[in-house]
Amino acid sequence: MSENPQLTQLLDLANNYPSPHNGQPMQLRSREDGVLEAYFATERGLTATPISYLFSFVSIGVFIRHFERCAEALGHTLAVQLQLPKQEQMAGPGVLKCAEITVQYATHEPDTKLQQVIIKRQTSRKKYTAGLTADEEEQVKSIANDHDIAAEFVNTKQARQVIWLNQRAVFDDMFDPKVRAELDHWLRYSAQEKHMKKDGLAYDCMELSGAAMRFSVRHYKVLHWPVVAPLLQRYYLRTMQDDSSVGYFTSAFQTEEEAYRIGECIIDVWLMLTGHGQYLHPFGTVVSNDRAHHDFAQLVGLHNENRDKNYVVFIFRAGASAKPVESDRLPVTEHLYNQA
Repeated sequence: MSENPQLTQLLDLANNYPSPHNGQPMQLRSREDGVLEAYFATERGLTATPISYLFSFVSIGVFIRHFERCAEALGHTLAVQLQLPKQEQMAGPGVLKCAEITVQYATHEPDTKLQQVIIKRQTSRKKYTAGLTADEEEQVKSIANDHDIAAEFVNTKQARQVIWLNQRAVFDDMFDPKVRAELDHWLRYSAQEKHMKKDGLAYDCMELSGAAMRFSVRHYKVLHWPVVAPLLQRYYLRTMQDDSSVGYFTSAFQTEEEAYRIGECIIDVWLMLTGHGQYLHPFGTVVSNDRAHHDFAQLVGLHNENRDKNYVVFIFRAGASAKPVESDRLPVTEHLYNQA
C-alpha cells in the first residue's frame, strides 16, 4: 500500500465505487512523480452485447467522478487529464490507460457528511417502500441537465411495465449464449464463493436464492416452460413490484466522451439521492437488451430515439428501502492500486 497515509485513506474510500456486475475494472498506478495513472482492465468489463464496449466508458466516468468526490470529501483536489482509448480497443485483452490524475492534498476542509454518503451508497434490490419526492426528482433532472443529459420519470402504471420489461429482459438474456456465459461468470451462487472471490453479483445482494440462480442459468430452458416460468417470474419480481420511482436518462451516445459524461452524471445523481437517504437500482438489462430497449422507448413515447441526441442510456428505480446486503470488495492492493 502507499506510504502516503492521505493517499491510503483516499484509496480506501474510492474502493466503494460501483461497477457493472461488481466487476471492479479500474486500476491506478502511481508514478515516481506522484501522478496516478488510471487504467481499465478489459477482462473485468462487459463484452457480451454490441454496445458493451461503449458502456465501458460509462464505467470509467463513474469511477473517475467518484474518485473526485472521494478527494473532495477528504479535503483534497484532483486534476484529471483524460486520455480515453478508442472503444474498439475494449475488445482486446489487457489494461487500457484512460487518465492521469494529480492529487493536491489538503486544499480545503474535509466534508465528513460526504464521506458518510460515499460509504453508505449501495444498490438496493429490496422492495422499496416509497419513491422519490417531487423535489428529489427535480434535483435529479437538474444534475442531469448540468451534464447535458435529459432525465425523466415515468408514471406509476408505466413503472410497473418497466419492472416487467426488466424481468423479461433478464429471462430472455438467458437464451443468448454470450450474455448467459458472461452472467454465469459474474454470478456468485454461495456465501463461500462470494467471500472467496470478493467481486461479482452475489446471490444475497440480488435478493435471490443462490441455488435458484444457478439452476436458472444452467437450465435456462425452464424459463420458458408453461408451469415453471410463471413461478420463477413471480419469485424474481417479488421485491420489485413496489412504490419506487422509475426514471431514465437520454443522451447522445456515439463517442467515448459522451459515454464518459453519462458515468459522471450517474454517480452525481446516486450520491445526491444517498445523501437524502434514498437507494437506487440500475436496470441495465433493459438498456442492453435490444427488444426490451425498443419496448421501453415506445412505452415512454420516445419514437424518434437515436444515438446522435436522445438514446436511452440509463434506467433505474429509486426510493426508500431497508438497508441492502453489502457486496464484498477486493482489497485495494489486489486490484485498484499498484505502486510502480
